[in-house]
Order: sequence, then structure tokens, then C-alpha cells
Amino acid sequence: MACDEQVGSDARSWRRSGRAADRVAGGICRRGSERGRLRAEQGGGGRGRGPRRKAAAEPLTVLPFSLHRLYADTGDRNTYEALYFDRRKALADLEISILANRDGDGALSTALNDLLWAICDEYTWALPAHLGLLQRPEQITLDLFACETGLYIAEALHLLYDRIDARLAERCRAELRRRILDSFLAEYPAEWWESGTNNWGRCAPAP
Repeated sequence: MACDEQVGSDARSWRRSGRAADRVAGGICRRGSERGRLRAEQGGGGRGRGPRRKAAAEPLTVLPFSLHRLYADTGDRNTYEALYFDRRKALADLEISILANRDGDGALSTALNDLLWAICDEYTWALPAHLGLLQRPEQITLDLFACETGLYIAEALHLLYDRIDARLAERCRAELRRRILDSFLAEYPAEWWESGTNNWGRCAPAP
């Protein structure tokens, strides 16, 4: 099975717009953390200040069933995925902004906690277009973006542990175990990407 070309395009767009490619390249959390710290120390770049502050002010993106079902019903994957990736971009923006000491009033930390809670509420971290194509049940499907979501959450727990409510942190760890670690270690048939040579094989096992 080949990696979907549209997925690759969406991923590149998300990474460019979120300025997050260096934090997930190679799927190595430690490397991503070090680069995130470096970017924070350098101020993150003046152009990013507006969008990152905006992430705290805007309401949370909603991912309803009516959009989740669009791919299965109509073949439309873009409507849901645009909102899905907006959440991940906002998470990356908030993490970098807090590390850059731009959270004087605590608004960014509040937005970060709310966004992490919302992501934990998602039915699945995988894209609807990938459900049924892999070996695991929908809620614990390990596609490229489910695993990258796990990486972002793990990174937030590691770097921003003092900004995340302890009760939320416990839930995040439980979701990481259930959706990513336990799923990966469970006795399912091997996924095609486990022996693949594209970006799925590099990023998916990262958490």
C-alpha cells in the first residue's frame, strides 16, 4: 500500500503553516523538544506572534460527526481535515508561545489545557480517510497523524508539565497509552508502514 499523495500534501501544508516541521522531522521527540526550546529562546520569529496569540483568543474548533462522516458518505476528506489540522497547528503554536514566555496573563496556558482536553475527546486521532485501511479498530488506528498527535501531546507533557493541570495530564497519559502505546504493542498483524521507507515509517513509531 502506498502513502496517499493527498495526505502528503496536507501534511506538508500543515507543517509549513504551523512552522512545526523541525519538531516532528524524523519522529524523534527529543530532537523535536530541543528544537522547540531553541526556537522559543530565539523568540519564535516576529511573524508568528499574531497567530499564536490568536490561538488563545479563538473558540475551539469543533469536529462533529456530520463532518467526520463526509469521507465515507461523499468522498470529501478536505472539510474535516482542515479543522483537524487547525487543532494541531494551534497546539504547536501554543506550545511554542508558552515556551517563549508570552503567557504573562495565563491565557495561553488556559487555551492549551482546553485544547488538550478537546483532542483527548476526539473519537479517533486518525483521519477518516485512513479508517478501515489499517489493521486496528478505528479508535486506536495508528496512521501517520494519530502518531504525530501523540507526539505533540507527549511533548507538551514533557516541556510544559507545570502549565498543564494534573488531572488533565493524567488523562493525556491515559489516552497516549490507550491510543498509541498499547495499540502499537498489541498483537495485531503488522501494519504496512512498519516496513515502509516513506514518512509513515519514520514518524508513526515515534511516541
